[in-house]
Amino acid sequence: MSIHLYLLVHVQSGGHRGQEIFDQLKSACKAQNISYTYRISDYEGHTIALVKEMALEIKQSTKEQRLVVIGGDGTLNEAITGLLTSKQDLPIAYFPAGSGNDFARELKLTKSIDRFLQLIQIAPTKEVELLTYESHSQQMSGYALNSIGFGFDAYICQLKKNSSQKSLLSRLGLGKLTYLSKLAKAFKSHSAFSAHLLDDSGQSYHFQQILFIDILNHSYFGGGIRIDPLSKSNDHQVAFLAAHHVKARDIFRIAPKILFTGSHYKEVNHISRQAAKSFSITLDQPAYMQTDGEVYPPKAYDLSISLITYPIWDTSDTMSS
Repeated sequence: MSIHLYLLVHVQSGGHRGQEIFDQLKSACKAQNISYTYRISDYEGHTIALVKEMALEIKQSTKEQRLVVIGGDGTLNEAITGLLTSKQDLPIAYFPAGSGNDFARELKLTKSIDRFLQLIQIAPTKEVELLTYESHSQQMSGYALNSIGFGFDAYICQLKKNSSQKSLLSRLGLGKLTYLSKLAKAFKSHSAFSAHLLDDSGQSYHFQQILFIDILNHSYFGGGIRIDPLSKSNDHQVAFLAAHHVKARDIFRIAPKILFTGSHYKEVNHISRQAAKSFSITLDQPAYMQTDGEVYPPKAYDLSISLITYPIWDTSDTMSS
């Protein structure tokens, strides 16, 4: 089958790993006589605009085509956001090139360019679950592939964003060390907060002295950190984690277990987990918020969070040829 690829590339993703993958993919396409066109995403929000333009081109095309996003989880988030807000349901193929790549890790998407080009010609589409959130009072809404976080977690994302270490460690495959290196500063500077939670069954919860809250679509966040081993993609549940009444000795004792073994549930009683089809959450005090690593300023956020599905081309390594 002859296909045409529409490539949407964030070349700066993953410490310019996006550019390297783009160059390799172009060479592989030339060698295999696969035609392509491309757009380069240069700044935050650019992917949203570009993907809308590309969707129109694809609809008008008479060729067998695939839309391929090359970048990190934030790039893929923007691409899906652009298509959903323009009421498109165009399937996306994703080649991970970011610093975290948690979405691709969870779905076991291939990292081999040759394998990707082989699969993209035969792969079926599959519906994958995503988080969607909305706040009427704060006039905000959006989507998350991996997680939505508040407090300590989001503050670490802010520190990572401003870190000169991030690019080097990401390129070396040591993204977890970027996270670990920010723990001390984040813990020293963080402010505890309290929050109310309501699930779709009507069960309510109130947590105080919160270090962080994470709302998860699957088990990974932060670049391979398996924060919730109980969560899996497409399990029809949103997982809610609240770390509360945590002392300094606790965080530094359990951090290596969170980062490297996933055995933290057995080690500490200060992490509460709930799972439901949807949640409403209200923060009583301002805290940082992150969605797929993109950080929002401290506010007393009030969100409704649930699941939607979106089609992707299944280029997982579990696919047979």
